[in-house]
Amino acid sequence: MNGVISTSIRVMVRPFRTYAELRDAPPPAFFPALRFLLVIGALVALTATARLAPLELATGMVSFAWIPLAQAIGLGVATRLVAPGVAFRRSYALYVQSIGPMVVLFLALSGLAAFDVDTGRPFLFLLMPGIVGATAWSTFLGGVMFRVGLGVSRPRAIVGAIVLLLVTYAVILGYYLAAGQLWPIVQ
Repeated sequence: MNGVISTSIRVMVRPFRTYAELRDAPPPAFFPALRFLLVIGALVALTATARLAPLELATGMVSFAWIPLAQAIGLGVATRLVAPGVAFRRSYALYVQSIGPMVVLFLALSGLAAFDVDTGRPFLFLLMPGIVGATAWSTFLGGVMFRVGLGVSRPRAIVGAIVLLLVTYAVILGYYLAAGQLWPIVQ
């Protein structure tokens, strides 16, 4: 069964068991990170043009390539804090398996945008509750990753998951502030 179902889906469904299996031999991180960018690119293409054109897909992937970087920064800080002896490459390979809830949310939004005439409508009803739910689920999975995958204590795993969340979102918000996208809202 392990070869049939994606590791990210197995982590979402049975996080403790899957991270225990991945503890000693984490899978490569490149493909899950690339899949995440592909889903973001599809979301951008479908919401901007209502079609999945290769140019818009590639542009969306490149334009939002900083998001996995923000996640890597958050993970680097959290790992250094709660599991200083663990190599970043290992923790990142385990971490990218926990972003499945965001991938599911972005796929759902992409599907709704592809089949709805008014592409803004799905975002009105699904975006904010979806982000809250996917963030909570991903944060829980991040805590399981620290606890089971990296073998830290329960309190350190909780701290790691919270630091990962806060630093990642601080980097994301900092990016949007630096880009001038949040100034109209803040002022």
